[in-house]
Amino acid sequence: MKLEFGRTQKIQEAPIEKILTESKIPDDVIDLGQGVPFYGPPKEAVLAASQALDKESGFKYSPDAGTASLREAIVEKLAIQNGINADAEKNVMVTAGCNQAFVNSVLTVTSPGDHVILLAPYYFNHVMAVQLAGCKPVIVDTDRDYQPQVERIAKNVTKSARAIVLVSPNNPTGAVYGDRQIKAIARICCENQI
Repeated sequence: MKLEFGRTQKIQEAPIEKILTESKIPDDVIDLGQGVPFYGPPKEAVLAASQALDKESGFKYSPDAGTASLREAIVEKLAIQNGINADAEKNVMVTAGCNQAFVNSVLTVTSPGDHVILLAPYYFNHVMAVQLAGCKPVIVDTDRDYQPQVERIAKNVTKSARAIVLVSPNNPTGAVYGDRQIKAIARICCENQI
């Protein structure tokens, strides 16, 4: 009897895992290659976490979208620092990190078979998330300075396209996209209801 594992079989292995597994990093080197801290959390955070375990809220599931107080704090930050008016109940969801947030977003706006446009170079987990959702990643090259080429993006927008992924500063290049390009891409999205 052959076991079938479904959609995860079609997803590439995470290249960073392979590189880290095969690399011999000397003990006296600080690895800046991935966002994994080499130090522990502040003592105050450890103390607060241990004290929270004595309270019911410290060991039970929290609301799926995150606690109300945290979502309200995020709304306040968005208003003050970013000039964005958001509703804590309708517009804010707390996740366990960017990868989970990205998967949630892709699953929210797509259906299997849809296309998602990604700009190259891209973060490999984004391709994996798109594939996991049963969608097709459509890779569009950036220019030699890693800036989006609006015309190329527009040419790749089809009836199957549901999203254009913009990450600025870009991962892995660090390139920051210009306001003009971002606004032009936003217009493409509005015109195509993506």
